[in-house]
Amino acid sequence: LQINFRGSTGYGSSFINAANREYYGRLQKDIAEGAQWAIDQGIADPQRIAVFGGSFGGFSVMAQLIQKPHDYQCGINVVGVANWPRVVDNWPPFWRNRHVFARTFGDVNKPEDRAQMLANSPVSQLEKITAPMLVIHGSNDIRVLKQDSDDVVSSLQKLGRPVDYLLFADEGHSISKWRNRLAMWRTIEDKLAGCLGGRSAGFDFYQLMPR
Repeated sequence: LQINFRGSTGYGSSFINAANREYYGRLQKDIAEGAQWAIDQGIADPQRIAVFGGSFGGFSVMAQLIQKPHDYQCGINVVGVANWPRVVDNWPPFWRNRHVFARTFGDVNKPEDRAQMLANSPVSQLEKITAPMLVIHGSNDIRVLKQDSDDVVSSLQKLGRPVDYLLFADEGHSISKWRNRLAMWRTIEDKLAGCLGGRSAGFDFYQLMPR
């Protein structure tokens, strides 16, 4: 189930702007309510739900695991935002739409906004994550620095929480090289099979291809 939560494009400016300053609040409830709809329709088993996303979706994975609106069996966080002030501070200088992010998430140059952005960041609440999580990142990511995932993984490990880390030295904000995508999706399939049950191929003959 892929949910068009408020803030998604394609539904007009009012729908996009409904997510302003609600990225940790009402927007996350949209995701939880979408999952509840699937449960109510008999499509989803409430005991076999995982949450999966990349970039902002990776942030939402952690937000869902922290807020626990459902009994998620595991989460898969791909290049997810864990520290909003740091992400915004390190955005490339050639990005010209910073005013949009300030409107949506807050202005990092205003102390009260910055404090709220940090409070809404997963790094401030990682102790609430108890479900197993798979974290995936590219070392060369300039949109969401690898440090975000490093912090998440190291903190969860210190807390004794189940977490796996798949790091690609030759990728950025998207995992695009075919061998890396093969490794990523193989790991994801194995993770979901372990958390939710069901099948996993466990091996792909393309893994035997010479580099």
